[in-house]
Amino acid sequence: MNEQGVKIAVKIFKDASKILQDKMFEGIQTILNQKNITELVGKEVPIQGNDHTLSASQFIPSTVLNAFSVELNLKLLIYQKTGRTTSGHELDILFKKLDDSTKEVISANVCAELNIDDAKFNDDLKECAKTFIDWRYFYENHQNVNISFLNSFGASIMKYTQF
Repeated sequence: MNEQGVKIAVKIFKDASKILQDKMFEGIQTILNQKNITELVGKEVPIQGNDHTLSASQFIPSTVLNAFSVELNLKLLIYQKTGRTTSGHELDILFKKLDDSTKEVISANVCAELNIDDAKFNDDLKECAKTFIDWRYFYENHQNVNISFLNSFGASIMKYTQF
């Protein structure tokens, strides 16, 4: 595995995701509360309090890029800890491949940041596990995603991979 190349890829995808997220920072709940996300594609949703707009065409790629950057970074951490490459897209399965002490620290960081307990952490991880898979094919299966959890989980992993 080319660690530096993976780090660059993670940074590119995370930065692109962040740019898109920043464009919609106040209106994200509008999208998350929709029953059918496809109804919003290409439509502008006003954000209260300023003149910015929120578009599903920004939210969907941002979510895919964010989930992919978390997945790549998790695979990098697994490689750094074990010396082995791994495959798959499901974040919960990848997370289980880490040693217990690393999992505990990551979980504790996320729990503290989001003020949740371990059970909620595990529930949120399970809910976000297939975000990259589900959201790149959003038109086939409508899913919700906990962006706060995904961001916090990704940031906690990044602390380990020396970004």
